[in-house]
Amino acid sequence: MLTEQAHADVLRALRSYGNDVGSLQATALKQLMAGMSRQGLGIERGRCAYGLPPGTGKTQSVIIWIAATWKLGLKLSVSVSAAHIEALCEIKRGLVTAGVPEHAIGLRHSHGARATEPDTGDLDRRIMLVSHSRMRGGGNTHLFSHHDGKPRDLLIWDETLMTTDAESLSWHDVKSACERLTRELPPRSKLSATLFNAVALLGHELESQECMPPSPSIAIPADDLEEAQAEARALGTWGTPLRTAAVKTVQSLLRMIERPVAIARTRSGASGDGVIRYTVAVDPGLTNIAVLDASHPIRILAKNGGIVDCTTHEMRECKSYEKVAVLEIGMAAGKTSLTDRGALSKVAACLAEEIRQIDASERVLIVTFKGDGAGLPLKLKTCLSSYEDINVAKEIDGKPWISFLTWGRETGLNTLRDCKHVILVGVLRRSPLDLAASAAAANEDLSYRLCNDRQREVATSEMAHCVLQAMNRGSCRVMSESGKADPMKLTIIAHAPGVKEALADVLPGVSWTRREAEYQPRANTQTSEVANAIAEFLCRLPSEQDSISIRALKAAVGGSLQRDSWRVALGIGLSLASLSLGIGEAHWEKVGQSLKRMR
Repeated sequence: MLTEQAHADVLRALRSYGNDVGSLQATALKQLMAGMSRQGLGIERGRCAYGLPPGTGKTQSVIIWIAATWKLGLKLSVSVSAAHIEALCEIKRGLVTAGVPEHAIGLRHSHGARATEPDTGDLDRRIMLVSHSRMRGGGNTHLFSHHDGKPRDLLIWDETLMTTDAESLSWHDVKSACERLTRELPPRSKLSATLFNAVALLGHELESQECMPPSPSIAIPADDLEEAQAEARALGTWGTPLRTAAVKTVQSLLRMIERPVAIARTRSGASGDGVIRYTVAVDPGLTNIAVLDASHPIRILAKNGGIVDCTTHEMRECKSYEKVAVLEIGMAAGKTSLTDRGALSKVAACLAEEIRQIDASERVLIVTFKGDGAGLPLKLKTCLSSYEDINVAKEIDGKPWISFLTWGRETGLNTLRDCKHVILVGVLRRSPLDLAASAAAANEDLSYRLCNDRQREVATSEMAHCVLQAMNRGSCRVMSESGKADPMKLTIIAHAPGVKEALADVLPGVSWTRREAEYQPRANTQTSEVANAIAEFLCRLPSEQDSISIRALKAAVGGSLQRDSWRVALGIGLSLASLSLGIGEAHWEKVGQSLKRMR
């Protein structure tokens, strides 16, 4: 009875919250807070997912709910986990503003002065804020799972909760790496013997699966594993790229076989078969978790670890995307395709055509792969710079006209919400082996395998998840008008079959069109060449040289550009030089008729 009364008191305290937004959104937020109250007060327990769309107020609801329980004197002990430390810093400030005393809030991080709120150390506090990586890493988990020696009343998890971590290694890579490295090992090497045993057992299992179901797990006998690992570390990562890759593969294999592994046959080619393993990353004792995940309704792999989908109709429908237009341009733009110079040129030409149609006063966000050495954004920027009418160095109100983001950073970032155009150059597509490992991990069963149809469904749901998260970095995250996402155009340059259909339930009202790629390259190679020459020249200058005249720079890089084209090339070259030097390093700026190195 006391908990029911407390639940009623919390709902009464929250009654006015959300009245400044649309009725459907207000209802959805109150349903979320009611769910957290039931879980926190122990009326209902479990791992419950609430799939509210991005930008609808989930984080603010968490702050208001915790503050309400505090003011009512309910003394609930709560942990909040998010992917980024700065998001946790914002939550802490919001809690203090809402009336929760600062001494009751713990924040753990190792970012030092880079974080806007200080680390509070290992002191056990009633409200604890912690990153996903710290929760998953196992370090000091007790601090976040317990308070005063008792399990915390509730853990609130922002974004997708994967309770297990999956690992995989291509069998082709493992076999070739072991063959390459054993040739340079002594005959009686512990490493050589361990690799021989591993390849023999794993190869036998691979052959057996031609006519038998997979083994539940394979334990690799390795009494001298630590000595073998030490030998592998001593190999060093010198030599050719192939040798370096082989050493890294062997080191990963030796770490994986510390515990039982399995062989997964995906029947998708030689590189599709491989070694898989998983580890339980989230303490099984954390049984009462509220998961705030916009992707949960569409992401098949997220439905693991006993997580129950508690998304209501109001939560699904509280945000309309009727002002958002999606254009899907079908062309080869995968991670492998973009390593080919010709394919990259074609994709860049298509990208340039789309950018030309954008109002020059509206910011653009491009999301793509990192590429080798995180260089693909730089390559795309260089390609775009070859078009006279596209100034990649231009700024709008002190911000880049064109911003780049790489896959893996498409969640939790809210600083690009003024971008009215989001362009995806390729969509992250997980390999069949990676999916096989993740599916086995999600089911906590190394012998679990996806059938072909299910594998396609899972692959599509993962692509849809990436698209949903990436597009909501842009202006559609914001709802200036009640219940409606702000206007935005999303362009997908990729073959993404099934993604439109997978996103139908979480993008109500969106306009979606498809067409095949059409592009007419109109590159000005001379401008591009001069821009690249400027960037390369500046990067080669001695670190002690702090300035150079523009006249001397012109003489050094050559070229016969007209004044306007030179100005464009210079701006692009400065931008490319800054990218090559790296974030946080000294960079060059134009000051009068000279360039100055800004430290």
